[in-house]
Amino acid sequence: MMVVFGMSVNYGKIVSDALKKDAFSRKSLPIICIIVLVAAPILTFILSFIFGVPFGIPTFLLLLLILLVLPIFWILTLFLGGIVIKQAGEDARDKCISFKESFQFVKNKMLSLVCAGILIAFIRSVINTSISNIPYVGGLFNLIVSILGLIFSIFVELLVFVTYPYIILGEKGAIDAISASAHHFFEKKLQVFIIWLIESVITLVITFIFAIPFITIILPFILSHFHLEKLPHPHLFSPICLAGSVIILSIGIAIALVFSYAVTARYYISAIGGTDE
Repeated sequence: MMVVFGMSVNYGKIVSDALKKDAFSRKSLPIICIIVLVAAPILTFILSFIFGVPFGIPTFLLLLLILLVLPIFWILTLFLGGIVIKQAGEDARDKCISFKESFQFVKNKMLSLVCAGILIAFIRSVINTSISNIPYVGGLFNLIVSILGLIFSIFVELLVFVTYPYIILGEKGAIDAISASAHHFFEKKLQVFIIWLIESVITLVITFIFAIPFITIILPFILSHFHLEKLPHPHLFSPICLAGSVIILSIGIAIALVFSYAVTARYYISAIGGTDE
């Protein structure tokens, strides 16, 4: 078993377990259902705001509703992600923990999770602001700046990759968890990059597969909206078809989120083992 710090990491087992035991497991159904129930209306409201689909809600109220709901949705997914991390981490330790037990445990860790999330968002914001303030001097230079911005964004993702598992499984505070995650990255750069890359690619693939019905329906409408193409099948944009595609997309997003959090938890147990570095 690879649960001791310093031993090699079995990436295949981490990903396989995160898919079979977490993302596509019955124990994750409550989490997936909650995310879908919240994400589907939000996606519908955002879609209606962008393309002016009438829902009987004034535009400014719709925008206000979206701005108010998104932070709540983020906190909710963070809380549910904590439950995934707790269950996946304990499963990797060959222990079983119920949804109720995980719920009670993560509830006491929410302040640290939210603080860590805000700090991470602040770091990203500082980097993005610094890069965006570089004066425009030509197309090639701005392409280079954009690439640098992407590199720095990935660098931050790698730095904080195991921040949330450190909070839930390592029982650290927000600042200590970010610091420990960064310390682990600098010691195991390639290892963290590989698991992050695998997790990112599979997450994108899962989301894309579930997004195909939505793309099929919405793409012709987008093209017609910008007068690039006539809408070939107006019935495709009917409320029923749109609602169905949004629900399928929401399911994909939920499964991808569960998988992503589960990978970080299982990697944490495999590479760090719950011990302090």
